[in-house]
Amino acid sequence: MQQDTNFSGYYWKRPLTLNELLAEAEELELGDDAVPTEIVIFPPENDDITDEDSGDEGNVDINNLPGGQLGDNAEFMDMAPPAEHNSVDESMVPYYGRHPTKQFIRGKPIRWGYKIWTGTNRLGYIEWFEPYQGSNTKLSDEYKPLEMGASIVLEFVDALKASQKDMNYHIFFDNLLTSLPLLSELKSRGVKGTRIIRENRLSKNCPIVTAGEIKKQPRGNFDYATTEENEIVVCKWHDNSIVNIASNYSMVFPTIQVKRFSKKDNKVILVPQPHIIKIYNENMGGVDRADQIISLYRTCIRGKK
Repeated sequence: MQQDTNFSGYYWKRPLTLNELLAEAEELELGDDAVPTEIVIFPPENDDITDEDSGDEGNVDINNLPGGQLGDNAEFMDMAPPAEHNSVDESMVPYYGRHPTKQFIRGKPIRWGYKIWTGTNRLGYIEWFEPYQGSNTKLSDEYKPLEMGASIVLEFVDALKASQKDMNYHIFFDNLLTSLPLLSELKSRGVKGTRIIRENRLSKNCPIVTAGEIKKQPRGNFDYATTEENEIVVCKWHDNSIVNIASNYSMVFPTIQVKRFSKKDNKVILVPQPHIIKIYNENMGGVDRADQIISLYRTCIRGKK
């Protein structure tokens, strides 16, 4: 695109994007009588390739975007306040166009868009992120043989360690990201980890009651077990549903009393809550808080072809 006006001295010889064209128009210091009456947008010349014709619009690799559009994780980490407690979760960027990396996640506030693996501190400051691109997700070669969830957590840990080596980090993540062996790996690196775990990820040899058995017990009951080396503790808690949680640092005791509404008694009752659940609830919501803050300042750009 080129801009031409009816007055001399203002003619751009290189192709301009729409954003550049608007920015240039705003910066013109002209009198009221010198304001251009019209802006002529020329079609691209033969040697100019538009986004629609380049063939890159179907490329699954988000890293092929022009330089700087994704930012740099190092800049995020340099500006982040040092924090012990950090969390990793998925975040969604709304997008309703056509692109191979667009995702649909049922139950999310933003169901359609790009999925971004995001690491934040407890207050919601984004320290690290990586766009999800399936098998093309940008990961270190040493982590590619691992499952996706473990690779994402370890990439985030490496970024934290590169920024503050002496910080005693504690990472929180949900059941989507890992299995129990990752907690042992974090323990060997001197990093604390706490996570929700799915029932089918528990070992069949884990000596705690099953979900069916604990459902028959009063609300607030829990059972737990530790490994022989006391490296990992696994706890099952009967709340509104059955919660399985594991950690290589946090302990079950001391318990606290939390309020829950009982339909049977039609009143609020107090039920015991393990300490490991309390720590997880206090520190896991960093990514959700970041999503909330971003939603307040999100700029919507609607493209037309």
